[in-house]
Amino acid sequence: MIRKYTDERIKFYLLCAYNYDKDGIYDEAFWKQDIVNLFERIKILAEYACLPYVMRFEKYKESKYKGIYINAAAWCNQANMFRKMSFTEFCKKRGMSKKGIEVFGSDYTQYENSGMKKGAAWRYLDEFSANYHDIAKKYFNFRGDLV
Repeated sequence: MIRKYTDERIKFYLLCAYNYDKDGIYDEAFWKQDIVNLFERIKILAEYACLPYVMRFEKYKESKYKGIYINAAAWCNQANMFRKMSFTEFCKKRGMSKKGIEVFGSDYTQYENSGMKKGAAWRYLDEFSANYHDIAKKYFNFRGDLV
């Protein structure tokens, strides 16, 4: 509906890690679904040329996937990064050492094969992707300007 009235870039705030259910249970099923919901909303906004701004409810710190929340916020909340690279690219780039970026640039495969240490952002991505390959495949490889 908003595109009927303007074609300007618009930013929407996305709250995540908040359990709206009256029971308020934060279990593995909740965290998985919350991350799916977050990335689905991010993708929908990108499809309408809108910018997401991720706001994390403090409970995200209790999730074993808190790194996904941290990286999603860092990726989305920097509009240039969101438009320029996918979530996967962002996490890998963020997880490379300064020397690794100088040597390999954006060649993540070469970096990984070199044996250089992966930083936290890359490790969080790998851990989540290993546990939820289908979610990572569906949501982690689009760029904000190419949806």
